[in-house]
Amino acid sequence: MPAQIFTDSERPDLFDRLDELADPWPEFIHHDDVVNEWWPLLHQRFPDFQLVLYDPDVDVILGRGCTLPVSWDGRNESLLAGVVDILRDAFDERTEANVLCALVAVVDPRQQGRGFRVTSSKGWRPPPDAPASSVSSRLFGPPGRTATR
Repeated sequence: MPAQIFTDSERPDLFDRLDELADPWPEFIHHDDVVNEWWPLLHQRFPDFQLVLYDPDVDVILGRGCTLPVSWDGRNESLLAGVVDILRDAFDERTEANVLCALVAVVDPRQQGRGFRVTSSKGWRPPPDAPASSVSSRLFGPPGRTATR
């Protein structure tokens, strides 16, 4: 059976196993007050937008994708500056979200090279009944501001 993608709300048991994955973030992101305050709440507040790549044949978590619904007017100059701004916008009760922002999509380094890719075009699809204007039908990622390992 091929790898499968589940949301945290579909498979909370897989969320409980995410510590099996390597940490995708550079060290400095762990010292940001906004990230430390809100990142742990993604599963609780936005479980339908947090993804787990799972191989049921060997019972292994292969990867993780974290997205958030945010507001954006479609202009490049108004893009949110990075993860911190995206978290602020998503957790602001006044935000009228109209797009989905990918924060991280990662395959565990121990699983890389097996042909798995977590990308917005292959790993996530809007629900079939989502209208074209809905938050779940539009996806973008923040500008890259973190170093890769």
